Amino acid sequence: MLAIHAVAHWLWKHEIPVIPRVLSALNRLIFATQLPAATRLGKGVRLNYSGLGTVIHARAVIGANAVVLHDVPAGAVMVGIPARVLRIEPPPG
Repeated sequence: MLAIHAVAHWLWKHEIPVIPRVLSALNRLIFATQLPAATRLGKGVRLNYSGLGTVIHARAVIGANAVVLHDVPAGAVMVGIPARVLRIEPPPG
């Protein structure tokens, strides 16, 4: 699952159309994982149980091991178990 995402992310970074979306859809179909090609994952990221049921937003940069149980306010930085708001950053612009 992470290998499929790595290929999709590389293709997305190099602005290759369609294929990254197809690979992300394949991840969703096989692993029930919502992991868009634009999602940045750090080195050493592991998703237990093959990432089954994992949902990571393309713009998410959430603290390691944060367990998000509720909706997160826009611009919020969440940390901890359960996740709590560390700070809320104002929107750019």
